[in-house]
Amino acid sequence: MLLIVLIIRVVISYINFEFKYSSDKKYKNYLIQIVDVKSITEEKITCIAKICKENNCKDKVNVNIYDKNFNINSGDKIYVLGKITIPEILNNPGEFNYKRYLNSLGIYAVLNVKTVEEVEKGNSKIKIKDKISLKVQNSLPTKYASLLCAMVYGNKEVLDENIYEDLKNIGLSHAVSVSGMNIAILIGILEYVFKKFRINKYIKLVFEMLLVILFSVVVGFGYSVMRATIFTCIGVFATILNKKIKGTIKLLISLYLIVLINPYCIFNVSVQMSYAATLGIIVFGRKIAFLLRKIFKIKETRTKKNRIKRVLNLFTKSAIEIVSITLSVQILSLPIQIIYFNSLAILSVISNLLLSWCVTLVVFLGTLGLGTFFIPIIPNILFKFTFPLLYIIIKVSNILASFSLKVNIPSQPIFIWVIYYIIIFVFVLLDKYFRKKVKIKNKYLTQNIFIKCVIVFAFVLTIVITNIYTIYLDNFFYFFNVGQGSMCYLRLDGKNVLIDCGSTRSNIAYNAIDSYLKMMNIKVVDVIVISHFHSDHVNAAIDIIKNYDVGQICYVPPNEKNVSYEQIISTAKENDVDLKEVYAKDYVCVGNAKIHVMYPTKDIALNTTFDTNAVSMVVSITLNEKTYLFMGDSGKVAENYLMDNGLARNIYLLLVGHHGSKFSTSDEFVIYTKPKVSIISSKKSVYGHPAKRVVDVLKKYNSKILITENLGAIKIKI
Repeated sequence: MLLIVLIIRVVISYINFEFKYSSDKKYKNYLIQIVDVKSITEEKITCIAKICKENNCKDKVNVNIYDKNFNINSGDKIYVLGKITIPEILNNPGEFNYKRYLNSLGIYAVLNVKTVEEVEKGNSKIKIKDKISLKVQNSLPTKYASLLCAMVYGNKEVLDENIYEDLKNIGLSHAVSVSGMNIAILIGILEYVFKKFRINKYIKLVFEMLLVILFSVVVGFGYSVMRATIFTCIGVFATILNKKIKGTIKLLISLYLIVLINPYCIFNVSVQMSYAATLGIIVFGRKIAFLLRKIFKIKETRTKKNRIKRVLNLFTKSAIEIVSITLSVQILSLPIQIIYFNSLAILSVISNLLLSWCVTLVVFLGTLGLGTFFIPIIPNILFKFTFPLLYIIIKVSNILASFSLKVNIPSQPIFIWVIYYIIIFVFVLLDKYFRKKVKIKNKYLTQNIFIKCVIVFAFVLTIVITNIYTIYLDNFFYFFNVGQGSMCYLRLDGKNVLIDCGSTRSNIAYNAIDSYLKMMNIKVVDVIVISHFHSDHVNAAIDIIKNYDVGQICYVPPNEKNVSYEQIISTAKENDVDLKEVYAKDYVCVGNAKIHVMYPTKDIALNTTFDTNAVSMVVSITLNEKTYLFMGDSGKVAENYLMDNGLARNIYLLLVGHHGSKFSTSDEFVIYTKPKVSIISSKKSVYGHPAKRVVDVLKKYNSKILITENLGAIKIKI
């Protein structure tokens, strides 16, 4: 029954998120109610709002308001002229799926507002969370106030970016997320108060549950808060009913309920990290702590005569507790961290050892401040007490982050992480199997350790072999989907080559290649081949040059003034990039292979001024007896030149010229080249490419047509 309910909920959510809204072609009038103002910049106001239909405000949208002539607050209803946009999914490797992220937060679409036509002021009452933030800001300097609000109340919108980056780099970003630790501290405070007043057990439990729910309402029902709240409430109910429920079962119930609220939450990285971390603590926390106590021979010391030993013992036990929690969190969340962030904070154990006590005290004082909020003066005093602790957190995290010990890890094939989790599961089963036998004979403990070592060795060897293959032996082309534009990435013998890198829309091409290179931990681009200097082929070049170690740029210089050309050449010189002018019959070396420049000749390039596309560079590369031909934006003039000179006959792959426009790809050229595969990089809605005639010609001569707009990035193995 529970499964049927979940399936129905998933189907309903899928229909709503995928089909309820579509992108507007023209600006339309909308009535929206502001839920939360996220940020205000010189360019725009960003907020979350609900679309209102017949006085029913329900569906949430992410709103960008570019008309700043109005003062907008939460609760206001505003009439706007705007466009609803569904974030585009390009299906490039390493791409961040913004649409799925919004859906995971219960947001349907993005509404870009051109003008605000009318504002109906709503309830002007300020949220308790905002009132708390205001009181914190009045008690502390801005930088410290923003950190306290993030740590205790989950208000990260105003958090200083540099502080957050430092915390992220040392593996302490969880400190600025309201989670189970905040709930645990709140319950600890309540337990102490109720114990002092000798409150009845059941009344105490009910009050704890109600106050935890109230706390969650105040800070906002983020997924980690929801998990911790549901987890706590289940524990309270179990205690009232005198039942024992395992931590894993409580975790599973909380996940079921959260997924029931919004099935798309499973795509949210915070949900994945939160549940992986919590499950890791439940399954491995005590085991690691027990192992560390055995290694360091920690024993209970209760005699009053050995006070120094007791203090040292307590300190050691606390350190072991922190280390065990940190390590147990990493066990199950490690793959998620690498998949999403391609990095590992080596200093996470050290940073947690140094700063966990500070974080705990800050959260404790901040929670007390929340509990005494309506009492005059006391909250301000409590907030001021956090100042030295916040100073230590900021200073120490900045010092640790300066060591740059964050390890960048390339993305691994999915089967690696499947094997990883299977191994973890096998280890748990092995522990259960050998637990009873160890009591009989110690030799079983040795067998358990030996089996685990063999499994770990085999897994590490698999990773090493996989990465050697990926880095040195896996050769391929990636034709990225950049909308109306062109960008091809070639990986060959460990070298990285780009053939064009642009789009009609700014940032699309750079974001696509940047995401991929970061995912693969690639910092060097050996060669960029620029067919010509139209923006849809080069507008990512400057950012690539600035942010990556570019070895060489090969190009045909334009015969007339070109702003893109001047900017790229200037930036390349500033960054010590080798610049190479090339013409027909020149070669560009890539490892043991050569890219053959086929067109234009120097004479054609120097004497053609009327059409930049007419001198667009045509290159080919032959690998494993297969020829790959890249036509750039060239048309029939270049095609005739190739045929007249007997070049590029019987090729394997053709990157169709000029995005498949009607001015390229003649019947004669297709008959001559006989491409088995034809790739078209275009977006139909921009210029109407590819032309029907071009598609029909390629089909007529049995060339397999692959279009980036339809398929996303296209990978061709060499």
